[in-house]
Amino acid sequence: MRIGELARATGETVKTIRYWSDLGLLDATRDPGSGYRRYGAHATERVRFLRSAQRLGLALADVKELLRARDVGSAPPCKEALALLRDRRDEVRRRIASLRALDRELTARLTRAATTTTVPCDRDCVHLVDAPSALAEGSRLPPSRTPAR
Repeated sequence: MRIGELARATGETVKTIRYWSDLGLLDATRDPGSGYRRYGAHATERVRFLRSAQRLGLALADVKELLRARDVGSAPPCKEALALLRDRRDEVRRRIASLRALDRELTARLTRAATTTTVPCDRDCVHLVDAPSALAEGSRLPPSRTPAR
C-alpha cells in the first residue's frame, strides 16, 4: 500500500509515517515507476505499535531496538519492553514528585504574599528571590515551561 493509504488506515499523518520510515522504523520500498513508497501488509500493525510506544513515552531509539529484536526472529522483546516500561514509570514518578514539590513551593510563596501586606515590592521582586524551605535546601524543581516575557 502507498503512504497515503497507510496513513488513512492507521489515523496517522503522512508526515509521521515518512518520518518513521526515514528513521528505519518502517520498511518501505520505492515503486520503480513512480518513486512512491510502498508498505507491506504488516505496516499497519507496526504503525500501531509505534504509536502505542510513543504514547507511553518510550524513546524511538529504544523502540527501534525492540523492533529489531522482533524482526530478526529472536525471542519476543517482552522482557526488554517491560524493563523500558518500568524505567519510564520510575521517570514519571520522579517527575510527579518534583512537580508536587514545585506545587508546594508555589503555594507557600502565594500564601506568604497574600498574608503579608508590609513587604514592599522591589526591583528583584521579593516573591521570586526569597528562598523558602524547598529551594533553600537545594531541591531540584523542574524548570518552568512558561515563556519569558
